Amino acid sequence: MATLRDIRRRIRSVKKTSQITKAMQMVAAARLRKMQEFLSNAQPYADKMESVVSALSSRIDQSLHPLFDQRDEPKRLVLVVISTDRGLCGGLNTNLFRSVEVFLREHRERYQEISLYMIGQKGRTTSGVDTFQ
Repeated sequence: MATLRDIRRRIRSVKKTSQITKAMQMVAAARLRKMQEFLSNAQPYADKMESVVSALSSRIDQSLHPLFDQRDEPKRLVLVVISTDRGLCGGLNTNLFRSVEVFLREHRERYQEISLYMIGQKGRTTSGVDTFQ
């Protein structure tokens, strides 16, 4: 049975761990806010670039490049999955991998070959595969 001193030591340890976790969450939240601000500031540039590319592609002869060819039914699918490397992200990776798994199950019959490219440490270590058959 634990003594009173052991119990108090354990309580202190849990409180210190809680403080560290709170500080890490605050840092992660600040980084997230900063990235969201960066992305919202970049949105007008992305919109303008999309309109320029759209205008250019509508003015050229589309038979000049194979990327403009219309295809009936694609045979291959490439899925790029971006996961985290580390950090306090809760169930983000779990939900991401679950969504990928559901997507692959639903589209397995439609494509002859499905390739997965994992970006992020958690994705590479969790999946262990590069191509899904």
